[in-house]
Amino acid sequence: MMPPTNTAPQISSIWATIMVGVALCFDIIVFLINLIPILGQVVGMIIGFIAYLIFWLWFTLKGVSLMRPKRAAAMGTGFLISLIPILNMLPEITISVVITIASTRVKLPGVRA
Repeated sequence: MMPPTNTAPQISSIWATIMVGVALCFDIIVFLINLIPILGQVVGMIIGFIAYLIFWLWFTLKGVSLMRPKRAAAMGTGFLISLIPILNMLPEITISVVITIASTRVKLPGVRA
């Protein structure tokens, strides 16, 4: 099924809110699990990896290509931070999702989306 060709955003406001809410839940879970010494950091990295796989699939199903430079940079940087113990306590999943959603809505003249 081809995505619609009109100029409406690929991700509606309702779906954007749901996606950011899910990302916040992942970040809160990772933060709380990271409070457990050693084992928490390992489990936090695994949860972060799973979260990024889920969001990759979710964005792909919504027709958003993550292979564009600015989107790849946002998701890639967040993913790398999620693999670093202690730093993965930051809300990098939420920030990456918000930047990716914003990049689908902002259209700058002369810049490909």
